[in-house]
Amino acid sequence: AYKTLGINLEEFTDDWYKIIHLDDRKRFFAYLENVKSGKKQKDTIEFRVKNAKGNYIYLETKAENLIDKPGIDGILCNSRDITQKVKAHRRLYKFQKIIESTRNGIIILDHCRPELPIIFVNEGIKNLTNKSANEFVGRSWELLNEFFIKNDNYALYRKCVHETIPVELSLSMQT
Repeated sequence: AYKTLGINLEEFTDDWYKIIHLDDRKRFFAYLENVKSGKKQKDTIEFRVKNAKGNYIYLETKAENLIDKPGIDGILCNSRDITQKVKAHRRLYKFQKIIESTRNGIIILDHCRPELPIIFVNEGIKNLTNKSANEFVGRSWELLNEFFIKNDNYALYRKCVHETIPVELSLSMQT
């Protein structure tokens, strides 16, 4: 608790729950009640708590009912700080929304598989090909070749895809 929150165990009093964000308290206590009563539920809960510096961090907690265990007589909570994970998910979500909403065509290939399947295409591809994103996903990247004008940049693009070399270039589309 001290390493994660900066709070000594002696500082926890009967009102320890006040470090839990007000918006998360009801859900947290419902989770503990379910653990206590043995109801089937999600294994862990994520919630915010205020650390000693006054900042909210995110914890992921797994609770276990040990009320009937002699010498314990309580609920054991094992928590870990997932603040960086939550922040990364938020950034990823924002990035995903930008990619999905842009009018530019964005295509992502899976370089771990030899046929280099298309794993993501945003709806912007329709502006370039008159095909929906669903017509591309799961198919080989070779499907894209029919839309490009075969020139030096196209040759470089093919070389880079095969050798998994990052490159930024412009490709001309056939109209």
